Amino acid sequence: MVDAPSLLVAAELSAASLAALPFIIHRYRISRWMQKEPLQPSGDGKKLGLTLVLPVWNEEKIIIKKLENLASQDFPRKNLELLIIDSASTDSTVSLAEGWLKKNGKEFPNHKLIRMEQRLGKTEAVKRAFDATADDKPLVAMTDADAMLADKGALTRLVSWFDDSTIGAVGGTPERKEEVDKTHIKLEATYRDLFTQQRIAESRADSTPFLEGSIVGFRKEFIDTSLLDCGSNADDSQLATMARLNGGRSIQDPSLIFTEGTPASSAGRRQRKVRRAQGLCRHLWRNREVWFSKQHGEFNKILRFQAFMHLFVPWLLMMAMVFGFSRWFMTMEDSSLLGGWLLPLFVLEVIILTALFGVLANLKIPGIGFLQTFMDAMWSLMAAHLLILKGDSLHIWEQPERG
Repeated sequence: MVDAPSLLVAAELSAASLAALPFIIHRYRISRWMQKEPLQPSGDGKKLGLTLVLPVWNEEKIIIKKLENLASQDFPRKNLELLIIDSASTDSTVSLAEGWLKKNGKEFPNHKLIRMEQRLGKTEAVKRAFDATADDKPLVAMTDADAMLADKGALTRLVSWFDDSTIGAVGGTPERKEEVDKTHIKLEATYRDLFTQQRIAESRADSTPFLEGSIVGFRKEFIDTSLLDCGSNADDSQLATMARLNGGRSIQDPSLIFTEGTPASSAGRRQRKVRRAQGLCRHLWRNREVWFSKQHGEFNKILRFQAFMHLFVPWLLMMAMVFGFSRWFMTMEDSSLLGGWLLPLFVLEVIILTALFGVLANLKIPGIGFLQTFMDAMWSLMAAHLLILKGDSLHIWEQPERG
């Protein structure tokens, strides 16, 4: 008869294997996709009209810097509309923006400023802004207040992709320049590097379902704002996936660079990651009918893998840990915990727990950086899942902590 500890070992290894398998498969697929020819824009970015949406809320500390950054763009002003939408700021964001626009009228001769009466979340703000864009501009882009475009030709680069009529969405790539002696910044940098490579690889294969609102552009014919879930966040990924499902491609451009800060504290970073994770999980679940569809080429497989990794892997990992702790408790007295072939399993369990402890204690442990990055992501996803189950939504746009 099989004893209880052996059953727990089998259950633990099964759950852990199911959790690890999609990552192994997807990493292999990414390595193959990265061998494909890099994507390049087909136009010069000087013909198509663009409405640039800037959502703001209590941005008085950075709004002038952001407007000056946008003003440095060499994009032809006759083809550009700037649309600022304010989510009921309680500081001087609006007055500062109005003053700057009045003083520097030639920078954005065609601009709008929309004031919302109450704060309803960024997705609602983006929806209203998109609905208010100029009819003669076929493209719409949005950019976050704290994201600075690294090159004066960034908007031209963005628009140049859309000379290809199959392109529906294009996102930029982060380049974070910060003090690197803070552990939470190192963890975030490792995570972002992996995530960036994944998005670029998915773009080469077909499309990526995830783009960042820091700087992202869309062809309006592929967007139906009535389908946006304004009770959730991840508006950028909602729009990117919508563009692909409506017939366009959604890609990340590694040469469209923006700089963006990581929150000054580990707690601030965790809050932002959990909020983002919650939005992505809701977004992937809403599109569950697409997971096994065959209408959208390789994108269906990409979305299916992302859904499994975001929605099911955290629970599988938790199950594996529960089985492991249960075995420890049952075998601690008779010393079989470290007996025979169970010793390597015990060592692996200790390494995994050490990685998790390092994440929670804000310590980067040499030799297990990739494992820490994985555990960091799983912790944020699990927190997001529990908030969803509680009925707590993080979609209302909170002021981000900035370094």
